Amino acid sequence: MTQDDPNGRDPTVFAGTAISPGVGIGPAWLVVDLLKSAPDPAAIARDQIASEWNRVLASFEQTRRELEDSALRIEEQFDAALAGIFRAHGMMLAGIVSSGEIERELESLVGAEVAVRRVFRRLHERFLALKGPTLQQRADDVADLGRRVLRHLMGVDGSSLEHVPAGHVLVVERLLPSDVVPLSRRGVAAIVVGALASGAHAALLAREKRIPVVAGPPEIVHRIRNLEELLVDGSRGTIVVSPDAETPAAALGVATIGRHVDFLSVGTNDLAQYTLAAGRDDPAVSQYYDDTHAAVLRLLTIAINDAAGVPIALCGELAGREETMPQLLRLGFRSLSMAPGLIPRAKELIRGVRLGEPASPGSAARSMTARNLPEAAS
Repeated sequence: MTQDDPNGRDPTVFAGTAISPGVGIGPAWLVVDLLKSAPDPAAIARDQIASEWNRVLASFEQTRRELEDSALRIEEQFDAALAGIFRAHGMMLAGIVSSGEIERELESLVGAEVAVRRVFRRLHERFLALKGPTLQQRADDVADLGRRVLRHLMGVDGSSLEHVPAGHVLVVERLLPSDVVPLSRRGVAAIVVGALASGAHAALLAREKRIPVVAGPPEIVHRIRNLEELLVDGSRGTIVVSPDAETPAAALGVATIGRHVDFLSVGTNDLAQYTLAAGRDDPAVSQYYDDTHAAVLRLLTIAINDAAGVPIALCGELAGREETMPQLLRLGFRSLSMAPGLIPRAKELIRGVRLGEPASPGSAARSMTARNLPEAAS
């Protein structure tokens, strides 16, 4: 996992390849490749080779059973053809363990994890070097198996991607067939993958599970920050970074962003703190934070006027505050995101609102029950 980056940035649109249709929006969740990320442990003694080989055999057997379980689940939910992907992986697994390559690595006095990682990396590179997309796709299958075996060796239960929070967008260098099943259970919003062919096994499973997926462009994984808001359009093949509008630059750029998205969402909490340079969680400046400030309302007006027919929603504390709802409706907002407990009262209030002429930012600010900004210290 990469280091968290709480700072927003201007909206950026990347054009990739549409892999699985649908639209998803949420914070980015970056995941590193297990085959590349773990450092090599210390060398083993020669009398440890036998025990390390037994660990390898146990992990391969666990992986074989795991593959068969996945095949049975897929067969029940979809069809035998997709289940055959996992059974083919089982046969590939048997060939690797019987090849003698892992045993030769152990003879060089490296531990089971290092031996397995080296062998699977070599196989992965061999398939990548072959000509033709079908043969190169086998590289994904090899990487899938290697990650599964390593997870069992390291004592990790299930897929490492099972920890992706619901509603997040997974950002990963490569997507493997075994990743897709747990991701669908986790309720991920979408997937951004560094490289994936439309006909790859993982792509087929993603479409069956109805998870929006976009591949590329090159180095996309290194151009996205962890927890950064993403909008992924798996039908158009586009990725919008920092979409829908939590910085002044994003609000002012709605006319451009709107051409690439199906909907917009304005986050008033961050919009207010970036506009006023007053972090609401920073005790040194939080007293200057005011989400009903005229400058914030002006940006909201610009955003909704520039949306040009694209559905636009409002989220943040401002959207759920009873005293501000009438003026937000008069500004033109028709979709307000709030906590479930606030919805019944909000519905009652909205039914009683009479919409006249749209309110100007200045009049809206004066009519809202705004918190007065304290005098700056001299």
